[in-house]
Amino acid sequence: MKNFFLIVLCCFSLNIWGTTQKGLIEISTENTSIILGVSLDGKVCFLHWGEKIKDIQAFMDKPFIKQPDTNDNMAPQLYPAYGGRYYLEPALKLTHNDGALTTSLIYDSLDKVEIDDNRTEFTIKLKDKIYPVYVDVRFVCYKKEDVICQSVTIYHNEDKTLKVENLASSYIPIHAESYYLTHFHGTWAAEMQMEEEKLRHGIKVIETKKGVRATQAENPSFLISVNTPSNEDAGEIYAGTLAWSGNYKLAFEIGETGELFITGGMNPFASTYNLKAGEKLTSPEMILTYSPAGKGEISRNYHDWARAYGMAHGDRTRPILLNSWEGAYFSFEENTITSMIDNAANFGIEMFVLDDGWFGNKYPRNGDNAGLGDWQVNEKKLPRGISYLAGYAVNKGLQFGIWIEPEMVNPDSELAKKHPEWIVKSGKRDILPMRNQWLLDLSNPEVQDFVFETFDNVVSLSKNITYVKWDANRHVDNAGSEYLTKDNQTHFWLFMVGLCKGCESDRNSSV
Repeated sequence: MKNFFLIVLCCFSLNIWGTTQKGLIEISTENTSIILGVSLDGKVCFLHWGEKIKDIQAFMDKPFIKQPDTNDNMAPQLYPAYGGRYYLEPALKLTHNDGALTTSLIYDSLDKVEIDDNRTEFTIKLKDKIYPVYVDVRFVCYKKEDVICQSVTIYHNEDKTLKVENLASSYIPIHAESYYLTHFHGTWAAEMQMEEEKLRHGIKVIETKKGVRATQAENPSFLISVNTPSNEDAGEIYAGTLAWSGNYKLAFEIGETGELFITGGMNPFASTYNLKAGEKLTSPEMILTYSPAGKGEISRNYHDWARAYGMAHGDRTRPILLNSWEGAYFSFEENTITSMIDNAANFGIEMFVLDDGWFGNKYPRNGDNAGLGDWQVNEKKLPRGISYLAGYAVNKGLQFGIWIEPEMVNPDSELAKKHPEWIVKSGKRDILPMRNQWLLDLSNPEVQDFVFETFDNVVSLSKNITYVKWDANRHVDNAGSEYLTKDNQTHFWLFMVGLCKGCESDRNSSV
């Protein structure tokens, strides 16, 4: 990195691994470094993210810039909580059980684990100065890919529940003369439209409150080019993408001395989590990378990482497929599908996917207004079932895939009529349909089990099913749960995307 932070640490030398002695911590890949400093008052400060540092001791002997009027140091913290002299967008906001709104985190310890030859995990353990509250900031470094994944876990031993009002995945400070933000937006048939803009003082926020299908409008990823608009092959670029399909918030704030502070993670909107003593809450990962040579290297870093770690079978070439949807929509029978498979095989297609419309009997899926939730094969359309079609495709040299949307339900379905308590609803307010469908309440463990069983049953329809298209055709509105207690309704957003799946203490408290 060519532009070092103007804020650096004055402290003594140390053995950095797992010691409480004050000093420096380096988190690095083959070509990049994050440098942190533990100050004499116990704060963990963010000193550098960028090109690999050969000698981190250069950060040891330079003083912090002082804060006007207070003489306090202004070094950006690794994970700033609301409290003390912190006035910017915080990474963490808590309300303690005595009503205190502030938190002050200091260094406790450092764990380092070599996962394998390419991955190293660092966990920086922080604790509150007064309260028994603990925050673990976890970094997993992927050396060859120059990617660093960051996540955060909070837990406590206070007497009563701790209100977690904001738990960001990462907090990144950058210092330069100017900053150019590239981000993405879109809608159906116009996804991932790219925009670049110069950031000004104040806060630029990219967020969603849709709950699911969160990336349809704004995307939870960013690129920051410093000092000049981004270029494919030149210039420093910082990038992050949040591994999270629910509500998210990315905030870009230029402080009064010119630093850019990037806070990213779950959207705190209507999402206060009542954390019990001994229970842990972990954020999704923010996947970070850096390039001194333009956007192209950022893309290559992410592609290399995704193929190796972010995708199932990422090392395999994806098959060319034909999907039945545009060719048949809901109006088909067995010979419609076998004819499409014949044509696909003759054309050299490698996979056939049977899309929507194959299920429902009492409420047949002949349009988008009925049948969703009733995952039995439609006997009138497909009398010989899915197994016959899948075998037919395989005999023609094609793989076979199938469509599901198990988290959704039509009002006209056996499922909706049998389990009205499973539907997302806000008290006595109307349930608002979209695409003629409602949303199942995934905070309810019975619904979670139903979704799991649906997937298991569908893929068991034939040994020749090798691909599942899992669709999502609406977002969340009038959010609420008959399963969660009135005090835990704000847990809904975390359950909807599976963050709290398996939190038995929360399940028991919510019955």
